[in-house]
Amino acid sequence: MSCDCETRGRDHPRGNDGPRLEQLPPAFDPSEATAHGRFTERTAARVWAKFSSMILDETRLAR
Repeated sequence: MSCDCETRGRDHPRGNDGPRLEQLPPAFDPSEATAHGRFTERTAARVWAKFSSMILDETRLAR
């Protein structure tokens, strides 16, 4: 699911709390190569699969 930051607000499921991406300091803006490298490392470590499984487990427990 993608998020168009321009449409965030009262009706957005995540509300409008927290800073916008444009408001973050430069230290939070990695280069494209750095972001790709981190994504590749985390994919190899199965971080996304573990995270997804954890979220699904929490969802099932909340029912």
